[in-house]
Formats: sequence, structure tokens, C-alpha cells
Amino acid sequence: ASQIKTLTEQNKSLLEKFEELKKNMISKLDKKLNVKTLQGRVINVYVDPSDKIKSLKSQIQLKETIPLEQQVLLLGNKEMNDDSTVADYDLKDNSTIILVKKNDECLSFLSDFEKSFMVDSLEKKVEKKLGDRLYSARKDGDSASTFHQKCDNQGPLLYVIKTTQNHNFGIYVSKPIFSDGQTRTDSTQMVICPYKNYAVKSRNDRATYHCNSSNGAQFHCMQINAPFLSSSCNDVTSCDDFNLPSYPSDNSSYNISELEVYSL
Repeated sequence: ASQIKTLTEQNKSLLEKFEELKKNMISKLDKKLNVKTLQGRVINVYVDPSDKIKSLKSQIQLKETIPLEQQVLLLGNKEMNDDSTVADYDLKDNSTIILVKKNDECLSFLSDFEKSFMVDSLEKKVEKKLGDRLYSARKDGDSASTFHQKCDNQGPLLYVIKTTQNHNFGIYVSKPIFSDGQTRTDSTQMVICPYKNYAVKSRNDRATYHCNSSNGAQFHCMQINAPFLSSSCNDVTSCDDFNLPSYPSDNSSYNISELEVYSL
């Protein structure tokens, strides 16, 4: 019994040493990368510094069944080149890159950079992940009644506005919306402007919003009224209740060409 106990302890010690050796070998040869989808799900892949980005995509294809040609990988809001290596991008262990699927309906009208910027801003500023799309003016109907039917009593929400001037932006509201016309306070309201490279929350408790059955949503920084596709919205840089960078207003108003609302 004593010999069996000794052998068991020796085997346990050898197994622990093996696991430690394996861990050290992996850390020296491979890097673990975190590939994050737009919905915030994380896929772990292991790569060697000499591996090409195309090889990284092959791992993603095996795990997620997303064809290589449909994958766009973003690092620092820039698309990664298939023929470049992991070392070329100086990727460290546990680095995070963004995976965007081409032709994905999620944030479909935004560029890859804008998608990545929106997702990163939500996670870093308010610790939220993009959820389901609740409403699209073009696909669901450009009317206040449809908007409220799909969005009322939902929250937090992200409103994503596409303009004919290609100055696309988002508005985050942490509380549900209603169509009773009452004005409510939401001090965590946030404006996300990829084209001007900022995501800024309200600087005080004056950030309000209200909705009624005959319009869309009126935020402290702008109004988005139904029918949306024939209306305009003001330049968000004109709102003094947000600590916005000092940019010249390049247009007093923008024409809305699409409105999408997402749950968070």
C-alpha cells in the first residue's frame, strides 16, 4: 500500500510537471488571441508569430463555419491583411481583434471601421454588448406606430442613424422608451460618432428624452421624428450638454436615410 501511494504521488508530480511544461511551450510558441464578434462573443484562437492572418481565419472557419472570404478582421479599427503575419501586427498574448462578417445584417449600412467603433465604444464606455435589432425603418416600416410597437418598453437601446451625407452615428439610451409624451432623464446618454472619432456620455443630469405616439424619439442632443426617412437631424456637435471635442459643424442638419434600433 505504501508503494502504491508513493507511485501515485510520483505520477501526480509527473503529470503536474508535464502540464506546466506544456503550458510553457504554448506560451513560448503560440499566442492566444481573442476574436470578438459584433455581438460581443469571444472566440479564442492560438497562433504562432510566423502564422499569416489567413491561417488565423482558417481557425475561425473551423470553429464558426464562417468562410474565409466572408471574414473581415479588424485591429485598431483597421482591416488586417491576409498575407501579413501575426508578428507584422506585433500581436501580444491575449490581444483582441474584431471579427466582422461580410453581408451580415447587423449594422449593415456601417463601414467595418464604424461597426468596430460602435461595438468598442459600447463595451468600454457603458459595458454593454450589441443585442438584437428591434427595428429598421426601411425593412419594418417608416412610421411612428411601427417604431413604438417594436421599441416601446425596451431598454437599454442603441439608435443607429445613417445619413445621406455618410455621417453615421449612434445614440445610446440606458432606459426604456414609452409613447406617453413624458420627459424623462437619462444621465448616461451617449453620442457615438465614428466619423469624428469620439464616443461621449452626457456631462450632467440634464440629458433628457421623450417620445409620444405620433413621433419617434426626441433626445436632449437631437430629435429623430417619424417618418424618419423624410426627416433631418441636427449636427450632434451643436449639443452643449455633452463634452464633445471642438469640431467645426460641417452641416447644420443631416438627412436621415435609415434608422436602426438595437437592444443591449
